[in-house]
Amino acid sequence: MSGNDFEVDSDTCTLDAGTYYFDTIYLKSGGRVNVTGPVVIFCTDWVDVESGSEFNNLGDPDEVWLFTTTSGLVSIESGSMFYGHIYAPNCSEFDISSNSSMVGSMMGAARATSGVIHSSHSAGT
Repeated sequence: MSGNDFEVDSDTCTLDAGTYYFDTIYLKSGGRVNVTGPVVIFCTDWVDVESGSEFNNLGDPDEVWLFTTTSGLVSIESGSMFYGHIYAPNCSEFDISSNSSMVGSMMGAARATSGVIHSSHSAGT
C-alpha cells in the first residue's frame, strides 16, 4: 500500500477483517490478496485486477464487499480470479475479460463481459 492507493505487485498481501478506504485498487499481474475475515473496501477511483491476479481466490465471496464511486473502469483482466461482491454504480465500464472468473456479484452502471461470473447464492443475506 502506498498513500491511499492499494497496489499489490507479484506477491501476496493479506487483509485482516475490517473496513478499508483507498483511492485506487491495483493488483499487478500475479498479485494475490487473501482475507482473514469479513472485509469492506471503499474506493473512490478505478479498480484493476491484472492478468493472472487473485483476489480472495477460493475464499468465501461473502467476506469481500467492494464499493467504488469511480466513473471510470472496473476491470477483472484475463486469467484473473475475484471472489467477492463489487458495487460500482457510476462506472463507465465493468470489464470481466476472457479466461477470468468472478464468484460473487457485481452491480454497475455499465457492463462488458466475456469472462465467467458465478453468482453467490448467499449475497445480501
